Amino acid sequence: MKKHDLVEALSKFKVGKTPLVELDGSELGLESILVKDESRNTFGTFKGRKAKDVAQYAYDAGIDYVMAITSGNYGYSLSNFLDSVGVQTLLYVPENINPAIASRLGEKAKVIPADLESGELTTERMKSIAATLGFEGKGINATNFYDDAYLDIFTEIKRELDKNGKKPDYIALPIGSGELFAAALRYYHLSNTKIIGVTTDFRSTIAAMLYAKYRPIMEVILKHGNPQKYEIIKASETEINNAYQKCKTGVNMEPSAAAAFVALQRHNFKPSDVVVAVNTGNGMENFG
Repeated sequence: MKKHDLVEALSKFKVGKTPLVELDGSELGLESILVKDESRNTFGTFKGRKAKDVAQYAYDAGIDYVMAITSGNYGYSLSNFLDSVGVQTLLYVPENINPAIASRLGEKAKVIPADLESGELTTERMKSIAATLGFEGKGINATNFYDDAYLDIFTEIKRELDKNGKKPDYIALPIGSGELFAAALRYYHLSNTKIIGVTTDFRSTIAAMLYAKYRPIMEVILKHGNPQKYEIIKASETEINNAYQKCKTGVNMEPSAAAAFVALQRHNFKPSDVVVAVNTGNGMENFG
């Protein structure tokens, strides 16, 4: 594939430059709430940012196949981008994944239901399974890979706020694997912005994209990060569902993305605080 053909292939799907939408925040005691709306990406999710970069890397590095553990959103974006540049995709999904989501993922990828509860699925184990399925050549595990792509979310937020001479006091976002949370901490590490992440440990949660038993990135953050820079909220099912029901008519989101809005209900803000909630999108909820 020639360079201009590669650029055309990767540009086929719109990623990035998503809007920063202002909503009324009076019910929460705020002058307004700003929402970074990642549902505007082609596949309805912020994961498309990383998927595009992985596809670029895989093509440039001569990778034959890419593996990833996914609940759906990342896998769908990834498989579409990789297919556009001629690279195979192998997705390891939870055993209890919604059949409609698994079917959709199978359009451009080999889908393998796996036990993700009894132990961490290592790269070595993933490659071993791939080999039995006939995947040959150079393969990489892109589960936790190239999350620098998410830094652009915060660069875009800054660009919009700069127009009005504002800076975010708080960034609220969901915690699934923890990559977005880690990217936010890195971006704002020298600022006064505090990151509020919301997650759940309930396996049967309606926020299916939010749950993960193993979060290596979060383990590193909790061990080495500065706790004054962040707050982690473990949301209940009631909180997540209430946030989803309340916000889904105004913002195109799935229950996992609604977790960011739990932070707005839990935290005590000053009316003048500049609060940005990252709507990670609707993604595979469209097919669930």
